[in-house]
Amino acid sequence: MNTMTIPSQGPWNLPEVAYHYFYGGELSSFAATPGLLLPEAWCGHPSPAPLVEVPTIEHWWQAIKSTMPQDFDWVLSAPTAAKAKRRGGPRGEDGRKITLREDWEEVKVAAMRYGHGKKHEMPRYRNVLPATADRILVEDSPTDPIWGGRDRQGGYEGQNLLGIVLMEVRAEQQS
Repeated sequence: MNTMTIPSQGPWNLPEVAYHYFYGGELSSFAATPGLLLPEAWCGHPSPAPLVEVPTIEHWWQAIKSTMPQDFDWVLSAPTAAKAKRRGGPRGEDGRKITLREDWEEVKVAAMRYGHGKKHEMPRYRNVLPATADRILVEDSPTDPIWGGRDRQGGYEGQNLLGIVLMEVRAEQQS
């Protein structure tokens, strides 16, 4: 059982601490999830939500930001996780943007935790988090100081929300 205390903030590079840095790969929200079924919506948009197969957690997470089924389908149908991120992002794609849910800031971390929890129940990913032992997980994104552990100056003072979510999922798996 994991007895590690999950840190809530950086720095994410103290010399006396064991870290597992990742950017892409199996821990990423961009990793393929063939066969993974997740709710078409999150937190009552609609309730109960039918399940849909999602190509990646990123596709699903970006799609559930939307308020309209057409936008959900548009984001989920993106050919890559990077395009899904663009479609669900503030600039959208090719002049089209989704309408962001009013409660998104309140539910986004819980949604990411749910999605990764389901991903890491899949046989393909079941052993990925336990293999990191009790190391602190840090998304080493050079461009995302919110979900990643780096800050805009290249240090390790980012929020690392994805790393924190993954450590919480790992702790749940081990309990």
